[in-house]
Amino acid sequence: MTPFDRRHFVALAVAGALTPFRSLGIRQAEEGRRRLLQLNGYAINAETPLDLLTDYLTPNDLFFVRHHWQPSIPEARAWRLVVDGQVERALSLSLAELKRMPATTVTCVLQCAGNGRGLQDPPIPGIQWQRGAVGNARWTGVRVKDLLDRAVLRASARQLHTSGTDTPPGRVPPFHRSLEIEKALDDGIVAYAMNGAPLPALHGGPARLVVPGWAGDHWMKWLARLSAQPEPQRGFYMDVAYRFPKSPGAPGVAFRPEEMAPVTELAVKSNFTGVPAQVRVGSSITLRGFAFSGAPDIDRVEVSEDDGESWQDAALDPRHDPYAWRRWTFRWTPGRSGLFRLRVRATDSRGSSQPKTPVWNQSGYLFNGWDAAEIQVAETAPPRAPSRRGELPELGAATPALPDGEGRAIAERSCLACHSGDVLRQQRLTERQWTASLTKMKGWGAEVGDTDAARLTAYLTEHFGPQNRFDPLVTRPKRR
Repeated sequence: MTPFDRRHFVALAVAGALTPFRSLGIRQAEEGRRRLLQLNGYAINAETPLDLLTDYLTPNDLFFVRHHWQPSIPEARAWRLVVDGQVERALSLSLAELKRMPATTVTCVLQCAGNGRGLQDPPIPGIQWQRGAVGNARWTGVRVKDLLDRAVLRASARQLHTSGTDTPPGRVPPFHRSLEIEKALDDGIVAYAMNGAPLPALHGGPARLVVPGWAGDHWMKWLARLSAQPEPQRGFYMDVAYRFPKSPGAPGVAFRPEEMAPVTELAVKSNFTGVPAQVRVGSSITLRGFAFSGAPDIDRVEVSEDDGESWQDAALDPRHDPYAWRRWTFRWTPGRSGLFRLRVRATDSRGSSQPKTPVWNQSGYLFNGWDAAEIQVAETAPPRAPSRRGELPELGAATPALPDGEGRAIAERSCLACHSGDVLRQQRLTERQWTASLTKMKGWGAEVGDTDAARLTAYLTEHFGPQNRFDPLVTRPKRR
């Protein structure tokens, strides 16, 4: 394929990627404030602005979207779910047959394991999620236990292998996962509805796995197979990716796979939402946000106006379900003028408290450091406006061309066949990190010779390295 053909392919892919968003009615900035914020166009990755995460249930059209690549979405009429492996009677169910089984509904948080990666320091490669790759929804479907009971699970089954219908490009490894059979039996469901509507294709329709309290890498989208097996799944997305250190290390330390375990439960976490940028001395405002955990409940949320020196309890919304988020409010009256840096932290029903600094890991998973909100307090009444902390561009915003340089043509030819330029712009990688990333991409089919690889690494390091503080696509929050 010629360079022109590759660029033409990428343009078509990005245009096609945006079509599902438009079909869901997600509006652009000039049409209103209801929007997702685009991290890149291919594959689709978009997060929700925190000032729109203000309800107990996150609307389907505002729910964040995470794709590894452009997915192959199955037709609902042709879709089937296979249940096999260590069972006495294998199943193959159509969507209609699945819906005839007893239904159950759970309300719980779904969070991308990498939410907050863009806040880690030192920088970490990957999609630079800020705070909005999370949502709380009501999921309806069939319990995994009911499916495995119908198939008659054997005693030898210890792990549930999961796979979907989406096929990766080139030699990229398939996204196959597994989880402990006990967790699947306790509360896993195969969901075909989201917030009372058929599960949207962008969110895994016709059906996806829901694993309450666990990170989103286990929530297999476009689910096609559940296979009970004695051993865990093997492959890149189990043995290398989605792993978390067994013991914390210093920032920048790289852990070997055997020093890490698969990501499972969500870490206890809380956030501010819709914080005003300025208020007046003596005026009372209500701060709001949400908190959640891998534990079934949140017991306490606290707010600090002195950067963590002292804390006061927030009020918890009584609406709650196991593994759902808790809305919280806090009435705050500043007694002096100046810049305040407020903090929030949560404690869950197991007694785990949100740390000031999260556990650093080379993939940027499960970021849960104290959230911060800066508010300027003035003597006179200032204009009220929500803060824009680390906000990303509106979905569909124009993407600037790659910067000029000796390696630009190589980047367009070798990188843009599978990624949008947005992914490159998000990174702030060292030469060593870019070299390691390029080595991985070559293993997955990127056609780059040794000479071109050296030029490409130099180009990427120059334009998208740690020293590149200005980014036209992402306004990064200040480092604390």
